[in-house]
Amino acid sequence: ATVSVLYCMPSEKWNPHAVVWKPTPALEVKKPSSAGWTTGRFVIDSGSWKSILPYAVGKSMGYRKHPGELHNHYITEASGRVGYTPRTMIMKPGPGASPISIPVAWADKGSNVRAAIGREGVFNHYQITLNESRDLIQFTPNSKSL
Repeated sequence: ATVSVLYCMPSEKWNPHAVVWKPTPALEVKKPSSAGWTTGRFVIDSGSWKSILPYAVGKSMGYRKHPGELHNHYITEASGRVGYTPRTMIMKPGPGASPISIPVAWADKGSNVRAAIGREGVFNHYQITLNESRDLIQFTPNSKSL
């Protein structure tokens, strides 16, 4: 079944004069350090292959850096070259939705990036539709994958 997620809270007002305004739906994310779930606000970025998680968000979820870990660089349109450590994140668009495991780039401390969901591991599981008239982003499972 399709899961609809509000992409702005009632206190947030869309500014039609803004140069850039990106909807950030609240998605459910499993904490790697416990059995619990938390809610995170993510831009749905169809122009990005990889999902990215700011350092502070990953740390609050329980991610830890370990000496000798693989370390890569991620090129972002707005922030340039950002160092990151590869991680896996379990997320779902809302209650009743099937969780999926997706690769994420956990940005280095001091990086200036927004939490974003890219295509890898997500777009093959869900058809994602912006319903601007209702302030919703709809996640419809692809029948073959979920």
